[in-house]
Formats: sequence, C-alpha cells, structure tokens
Amino acid sequence: MADGERGEAERLIREHSTALRMLELELGELAYGLATLFEEGKNARERIEGIESGLKPLSEKLTSIEEEVRRREPLKSSLQIRRAQLEVQLKNLRERLSSLGEAGLEWPQLDDDVLDELSRELEGELRELEMINQLAPAQYEELIGNYKIRSARIAELEAERREILKFMEWIEGEKRRIFMETFDKVAEAFEEYFNRLTGGRGWLRLENPENPFDGGIEMILAFPGKQPRSSRAASGGEKSVAAVALLLALQGLTPADFYVFDEVDAHMDLEYSRRLAELFEEMAEQTQIIVISLKDVVVGKADQVIGVYSAGGASRVVKTRLEEVIRND
Repeated sequence: MADGERGEAERLIREHSTALRMLELELGELAYGLATLFEEGKNARERIEGIESGLKPLSEKLTSIEEEVRRREPLKSSLQIRRAQLEVQLKNLRERLSSLGEAGLEWPQLDDDVLDELSRELEGELRELEMINQLAPAQYEELIGNYKIRSARIAELEAERREILKFMEWIEGEKRRIFMETFDKVAEAFEEYFNRLTGGRGWLRLENPENPFDGGIEMILAFPGKQPRSSRAASGGEKSVAAVALLLALQGLTPADFYVFDEVDAHMDLEYSRRLAELFEEMAEQTQIIVISLKDVVVGKADQVIGVYSAGGASRVVKTRLEEVIRND
C-alpha cells in the first residue's frame, strides 16, 4: 500500500514538474515578446532621430536655394524686360529701314564731339551688358531642378517619419491596451477574493490613470467596521489577507495544476484563516492545493493530512486522512 502511494506521489510530482516547465516556457515566450516589442519601439525612436538629423541639413540647403531663387528672380525679370525692349527697338528700326528704302536714306552729318559722346554712351551700355551674367537663366533652371529634387526627398523623409510615428503610437496603444485588460481582470478578481476572505471591500487603484506606466498601483483596503485606507497603513495580519487575495487574483490569469501555500495564514486572525480554508476547499475541486499550516481551522478542511514532528533527533512523518482521525476520535 505504501509503495502504491509512493508511486502515485512520484507520478504526480512528474506531472506537476512537466506542467511547471510548460508554464516557464510560456512565461519565457511572453517575456521575449514584450522585450521584442520594446526593442522595436526603441529602434523606431532611433530611426526618427536619424531622420530628423538628416532633415536639418536638407532643410538648411533648401532654404539657401529658395533664398538664391528669390534673389535671382528680379534679375531674370529685368533681363526679360531688357530683351523685350531690344526686340521692340530692333523691330521698329527694321520697319523704318523698310519704309525709307536704301536709296532714300540720308545720313546726318555729326561732328566729332557728338560722336565721342555717343561712343561713350554706347561703351557704358556695353559695360552694363557685360556685367550681366549670361549664364543666369541656365543657373536659375539648375537651382529650380535641385529645389524640386530636394523637396521631393524631404517629402519622402517626412512620409517615412509619419509612418514610424504611427507605428510607435500603435505599439504604445497595444502596450496600454494589454496592460489595462490585465489590470481590470486582476482588480476584479482581487475585489472578489478580498470580500470572500474578510467580508469587507478592497480594490486596486492606478496612481496615474492617464499614463499608467508613469505610476504604480495602490491597494486600498476597507475591512468591516473600518474606513478605507492604503495597504501601507494596514496591520501585519491585514496585509497578509490582502497579499493572499492579490496572489489568488494573479493566479487566475494563468491557472496552474497545483499550488503550494507555506503558512500564508500565520499572521491572520482566526476568522480570516477559517474563510481562507473554505476558499482552498472550493479551489481543491478544480486543482490540487498543498497548504502548510499550524492552525486547526485550516487543517480541518484538508482531505489528506501529513504531519511532521521530531523524535530521537530525527524528523518523523505521519500521514492520515481526516475521516480516519474523526472516526478514531
């Protein structure tokens, strides 16, 4: 009989060990996924910083090109006006020559002073024309081309920057959504377990609801006959009850095949210990519960009792079912 029970215990240990390894793998995958998500957000931020640093010299160059275009625009306009004026004058001269005819053309007699003055005026106009940059139209077109190319590149970088920002916003939104869904589940379960254990009311509160990642989580406890207060101001026994309620609420996210509680009732009042034992009894219908306790109200709810005591300098173990103890009494 002892060998059979030993074999059954070893089998359960193997099954539980396998379940624990599976849970550890799942936790590892979740941790890896979260780390990857944070790394993607970090890379996106670095990429945005790189784009912004690349945009700065391009923007400065674009501003310089725009200023150069604005500076040369009047010159281009004056050249176009001067060209139009010369074309009109040339047209008028050709029309006059055509109407007068070559034979009827009489050349006026000009003295040397008039010729010298006319020569100086013509030389002055010639010098002014030489000062005009004949390559200005071509340079203007080149500047316009560079302006268009750089404008298109800046537009591409801005579009890429907007996409990265959009992706980062999505990451932040997903992170917040998952956190809030988990928080709401745990908070609801905590309130239920706390009420079961104490008959009072307890709840979880975000320190910064607008941005939960910039603050912590506060536990508010309202025991029967007492005003609500933070868990920081609770007694040792009250903190123990609240901690157990929170632990049970968290385990609801990823239920396990069995649980081990080591003297969690040590600092609890007798009534809280009794309520905890009743809760463990209900949970035992769905999963295995192993509890180490020194209180009769807890041991009294166990299906199997294992006692450990010291005798002759060695630890002794005695195992029995509660029904047998009651029957023998």
